[in-house]
Amino acid sequence: MPPIPDRLAPGRPDPMGATWDGLGVNFAVFSAHAERIDLCLFDRGGRREIARLALPECTDEVWHGYLPEARPGLLYGYRAHGPYEPRHGHRFNPHKLLLDPYVRQLHGELRWSDALFGYRVGAQRADLSFDRRDSAPAMPKCVVVDDSFNWGDDRPPAVPWDRTVIYEAHVRGLTMRRDDLSPRERGTFAALADPRIVGHLQALGVTAIELLPIHAFLQDRFLVEKGLRNYWGYSTLAFFAPEPRYLIEPWMRNELKVAVRRLHAAGIEVILDVVYNHTCEGGALGPTLSWRGLDNASYYRLVSGDERQLVNDSGTGNTVNLPHPRVLQMVMDSLRYWVGTYHVDGFRFDLGTILGREAAGFDPGSGFFDAVRQDPILSPVKLISEAWDIGPGGYQVGNHPPGFAEWNDRFRDDMRMFWRGVCSSAASMRRTSPMIAALRWASCSTCPREELILALTSRSSAFTCSSSPRSMSSASSLLLLRVSTCVLAMSVAPFSGPIRSIPQGRPGDRPPISSELAATCPPVSPRPVFASTPCPATEPSRAAARRPPPACGRPRPACVGSRSCGS
Repeated sequence: MPPIPDRLAPGRPDPMGATWDGLGVNFAVFSAHAERIDLCLFDRGGRREIARLALPECTDEVWHGYLPEARPGLLYGYRAHGPYEPRHGHRFNPHKLLLDPYVRQLHGELRWSDALFGYRVGAQRADLSFDRRDSAPAMPKCVVVDDSFNWGDDRPPAVPWDRTVIYEAHVRGLTMRRDDLSPRERGTFAALADPRIVGHLQALGVTAIELLPIHAFLQDRFLVEKGLRNYWGYSTLAFFAPEPRYLIEPWMRNELKVAVRRLHAAGIEVILDVVYNHTCEGGALGPTLSWRGLDNASYYRLVSGDERQLVNDSGTGNTVNLPHPRVLQMVMDSLRYWVGTYHVDGFRFDLGTILGREAAGFDPGSGFFDAVRQDPILSPVKLISEAWDIGPGGYQVGNHPPGFAEWNDRFRDDMRMFWRGVCSSAASMRRTSPMIAALRWASCSTCPREELILALTSRSSAFTCSSSPRSMSSASSLLLLRVSTCVLAMSVAPFSGPIRSIPQGRPGDRPPISSELAATCPPVSPRPVFASTPCPATEPSRAAARRPPPACGRPRPACVGSRSCGS
């Protein structure tokens, strides 16, 4: 390592994070309330702090400095000076080493210690007390990186929504029990790139793999103390860095890029499950690892009138303050980084309602949604929201703006019940989709038809199509029912055209299929995923509608019209 100067050059306030330009490294970090921020440099092992240099400039609340001759591989962290006033939302403690919110690679693991907390754990005054122990020995270190990679002729598969089949997978769980893979590669991005895994996904017929969180995440203290591990990864420690445990070696970041390139060559898209609604720092009594120590009052939403406490719409103790422009910038920069640097094809947003929360609550025109929809890099990729959180008015299925698909739990539950052959009461039918009710009715003859017709016709909402993704998600399924031949087919298609309601029927009639389906929706070639035994297209008697389940014991949809079980 070249000699370290006594002070940093001014550098630039952009881009954020640590950026190597071939001659040195520029450092830039946001804090609106800090009085000073120090850059801490460490030896190659990350054990010894070898220099501490103040960032010399602050431009528009971004602290920045430039270190000449510095190169990729340099280990660093920050210390932030400012008021420690929890009652006013400020928790600065320069004794705590802080991760760069834009860190792209981590060195070492976090080792739990009371020194990681800004207050004295167990003190009578709790978080109003102040801890002066250095947390650096227990903290992972940030690494300056070079993001260059030869992508060759890589192109996104760009599979249209109506042809998309998503396979949700955990990077570790997908390959840990594959005996045909090298033990060293199992559970890593390298295994995901293996031709046998890629071939397996192709054989399944999937067009996209959705990876559960791969951002670097925390092993929570309460789990570690019980001898357990955080398997799922919904406890983000770094929004720009891949989880080190998914790499054969922590410095082999290109493993993920190789996997994406090979999956793309096979026509398979890569979607990331991302967690921008909260961080791993927890509530007011959580550790000080990054955002809390840099500017707690800016990065997190605080309870109005009691700024010592954090808003907890996520159920994890904190909520990221997306309405703040610099926090929004961090999330947008992270999303663009994963698309631009790792070539991912889309995102599934955990607790997506939080991302749309403004001061007055959920807003489909929030700053986050508007920023993503106008962004030339992000707007073309697949965007899927988990459309709820635990805050007030948190259930927002059907209310996201155009361009965002949604996880629809009601659709999920209805389809599960349909495939199981379970009939719900008419009351529950009134709360669900008329189309799913029609599916259930067509496949289950034990439900009284009069009640089902009432359930179907008591709603005036959409049956087939919607021109507004705000009223029906673009990820919803268009179900085509062929009741006359007892064949059920399901396909996925984008919705267009006006909303159509189910025509009123006479008691005892089958729920009619809209004759305007072909005119109002794009043409679809159904891909059957289930077909019952063919049966005569005759109207069953009203008494048959109340028959008990078939003696064969099979779920009703699998034997409708089957003569073999006497149904």
